[in-house]
Amino acid sequence: MVVHSNSTLENVSEALVQKISARITQNEPVLFLVSGGSSAPIAVDVCKKLTQRFPSKNDRMRWLLTLSLIDERFGPEGHPDSNWALLESLGLDHRAFMIVPVLGSKTNGSADLENAVKHFDTFLNTAAEKHAAGSMFIAGLLGIGKDGHTAGILADSPAAADSHDSLAIAYKSALFTRITITPAFFQHIDYAAVWAGGEEKKKTLEQLGSDIPPVIHPAQYLKRIAECDIFTDV
Repeated sequence: MVVHSNSTLENVSEALVQKISARITQNEPVLFLVSGGSSAPIAVDVCKKLTQRFPSKNDRMRWLLTLSLIDERFGPEGHPDSNWALLESLGLDHRAFMIVPVLGSKTNGSADLENAVKHFDTFLNTAAEKHAAGSMFIAGLLGIGKDGHTAGILADSPAAADSHDSLAIAYKSALFTRITITPAFFQHIDYAAVWAGGEEKKKTLEQLGSDIPPVIHPAQYLKRIAECDIFTDV
């Protein structure tokens, strides 16, 4: 894990474009998992640059690149707090590659939540199996909160426990019902670029140098990723 100081959003975007492009050029399937929040504009920029690099007439990206989410906020499809809806509002153009949104067209009640988590877990397990077989490269774009959370994993939440057999979980937080990857999935990510912008993230980044229990500082789980670049503007 490497921390890059005095970085910009462009630095994050370029790092991901280079990693993903190299795999697509080698005809290797890529799963690109992204977060919402302050990293959402980066995700949109990466997808735009990849589309420009591999024109649709080539059709290579359509079969090799799949875009999905690291975490989502549960509700009806397209609800205003949805991470996927945020990406689309920022201009995400996904016509050139495959997409797997976490929320379906009829997600609302508790049964739909259970189904959404089940489908997301199945999707992640399939990706993990392909990764283990060497037939899929998994890239991630994540953020870090000033409280040390990453993905949809908040400190002291059910998702923060390192005891899940499943790769996806849902739980109710103060503001949202969240669907997120579990700590068990981090080991399947080949490369992650993490954006931690703002002076308020400085202490959180310093804490990554300590062995703080991840249940109270979930960003510690980033250490499980094979290659992880953390970009900060401080």
